[in-house]
Amino acid sequence: VSAIFQKWYVLLRPGGILAAIIPDATYCGDDPHAVDGSHEHNWTADEFMESVVGPLRDLAEVVEFNTFDNKFSFNVVLRRR
Repeated sequence: VSAIFQKWYVLLRPGGILAAIIPDATYCGDDPHAVDGSHEHNWTADEFMESVVGPLRDLAEVVEFNTFDNKFSFNVVLRRR
């Protein structure tokens, strides 16, 4: 998944913004595909920040990270350095 974000990074100019809303696997129960079976991987907010955004810290600044009150998804906004 981080390969996708790295490709988006190439497309963004310095200072460009990438915003994503990601389904939160924390609330899918025992079925890992309950969030969306078409997804290759279902992330919890913590997993996503560690595994996907973490390796991009030198390339992008986290402008916003928020879990929503509805608990179905979380968002992340990155700014290209």
